[in-house]
Amino acid sequence: MIMFNKIFTYLVMAMMMCVPLLLSAAEFQPVGLRALGMGGSNVASTNDTDAAYWNPAAFGYLGTYGYQHDIDVNAKLRGADAGVGIGVSIHQQLPDLIDSIDQLNFNAISTAAANNTAFAAAQIADSLVLLKQLDGLNTPGTGVQFQVNGGTGFRIGNVGFGYRVYGEIGASALVDLNNLAVSTPAGAGAVVNPLIAAYAPAATPTVGYNAQYFSPAQLTSLSTSLQGINAAGITPMTAVQADAVVQQADTALAQAPQAAGQQNAIASTLVTLAQSQSGNTIDQNLSVLRFRGAVITEIPVSYGYAINEHLSVGGSLKYLSARVYASDVGIFNQNSSNLNTSIQNAYQDKSAFGLDLGAIYRIPQYQFGLVAKNLNTPKFSVPVVGATTAQLYTVKMNPQVRAGVAWLPKDNIVVEAGLDLTDNESTALPGYKTRYVNFGGEWKPWQVLNLRAGVYKNLSESDIGMMYTLGLGVNLWAVSWDMAAAMSSKKANFKGSSAPRSVKFATSFSTRF
Repeated sequence: MIMFNKIFTYLVMAMMMCVPLLLSAAEFQPVGLRALGMGGSNVASTNDTDAAYWNPAAFGYLGTYGYQHDIDVNAKLRGADAGVGIGVSIHQQLPDLIDSIDQLNFNAISTAAANNTAFAAAQIADSLVLLKQLDGLNTPGTGVQFQVNGGTGFRIGNVGFGYRVYGEIGASALVDLNNLAVSTPAGAGAVVNPLIAAYAPAATPTVGYNAQYFSPAQLTSLSTSLQGINAAGITPMTAVQADAVVQQADTALAQAPQAAGQQNAIASTLVTLAQSQSGNTIDQNLSVLRFRGAVITEIPVSYGYAINEHLSVGGSLKYLSARVYASDVGIFNQNSSNLNTSIQNAYQDKSAFGLDLGAIYRIPQYQFGLVAKNLNTPKFSVPVVGATTAQLYTVKMNPQVRAGVAWLPKDNIVVEAGLDLTDNESTALPGYKTRYVNFGGEWKPWQVLNLRAGVYKNLSESDIGMMYTLGLGVNLWAVSWDMAAAMSSKKANFKGSSAPRSVKFATSFSTRF
């Protein structure tokens, strides 16, 4: 046994020193009630079966007596727990984009386009704002993210076993800006850009026109750009036609409050719309809703070895079973029932193994933790269901490295700070980065009550703001019930109402004996 412990110690320390920092990895979720209540800080002070996730080195101290101010639960030889947590987050400018699109009269635009009739001023403005907002949906990381975690675990002394489920599913959009023709060109061969028939069928610009929305320089630049569009199957606009289109758009936008302050973006949108008229009409648009993510079942076997009262090392060998979701669903060719079926059936099950290593160093009143997860980079690849061309979606669990420091001034108080040392990326929303800094604490005013609070922030993105957390634990002899919740400081607005951009909730039962 002594020889095994030495080999295990050298192996852990050698592999952790070889872990490169600042990689790209999957998001580090705040798994567990205690961790969520403390703002996602748990690497240095984890003290239950969640150590299999946060830092397996803690198993080296669980079941042993330590310093005067170590949390008394460490003296328990055995333990078990079961819990579940859920969360939802709305990322980037999605709420503002949806709210803006909801205020537009899409039916009027669609009817005019279907009937090949000229657009009224309001429809001209709405069509340009609509396209500008749709283009915003293509921004990387824009979408809705759903998270879930839960499971059960138990330990005997320095060995832990578990069954954990955690995952994230994201919904985002990929908008086709090439097939947005406002009418169908009549006949074969070279035809007039359909945008002229929709915006300025008379094609008679006003001499000496005074700019109302765009600047005079923008009007001139836009007219030149429209004349230079050389789309296949469409005759380039003449100077008269381009001036007429630009003037009509300028007049309409000046009367549209939803277009205020967006001159540069909408100027670019007008050129894009003119280019798209060589494509198909909107009923043949290839825009899709993208569903990506994975729900991973993790079965770890963890072991921790306390080299001495100061240093412990540990590791978790994990069997991973992943249900991977990857689906592209056409926006313009689905009804609600087909959409639901497409999402539910678009998954495949894959499996792999993972390896985590951790270390904890402690001195009276202080503990320092470091954990490296998924050192062997497990990955799961599946074809994207519904993609117009063959695509593979890969959930790649790159190594995650996280550090934490805990201060234990008394036997009923813990204060901890944590930091992601890797730059992580959401598996559910491609392009959305995460790197969290966490701070939180736990206070046990009485034997039967634990109070927790914390805060964490994503250093890589600013859309969510600060996440504030609260947690409560009730201890009745050997059984505990815990709950925790988190809420973002930034809010999403829709139809005059607001709600937090991100919320999370979790609850669990545990026992130690």
